[in-house]
Amino acid sequence: MHHPFDVTELDSTWVDLLQGPINSLSRWDCLRYFLETGEWSATLDQIAMASGRESAILLDDLGALTSDGWLLRRRDEAGDSIYQLTQADDKLHTLDALLSAMQNDSFRLKALYQWTRARSADAEPF
Repeated sequence: MHHPFDVTELDSTWVDLLQGPINSLSRWDCLRYFLETGEWSATLDQIAMASGRESAILLDDLGALTSDGWLLRRRDEAGDSIYQLTQADDKLHTLDALLSAMQNDSFRLKALYQWTRARSADAEPF
């Protein structure tokens, strides 16, 4: 019998997502900005302000999410980067499912565990 708060039990699809392209709370915050605000596009500073994070910290995450196809990036007339949530149906479906799953305390705990594991795997050895 497994304990209801066993953080290691999570469907492999979620594990792949949470240890892959959305491998940190910071990346999730970037995506969640668009899902929860309904905004079509945003600057780095707007996302940083809404998430309570430093712009410099989010820059790498936004770049990775763009490279992985979760976000689109364009330049405005002033040359500033404008980010938009992907319009790919499969990714939007996945994000909607993740947003819904994150409402569950047990799932959220398991997601945090996966992000911690992903971060530990990326850490430099001593």
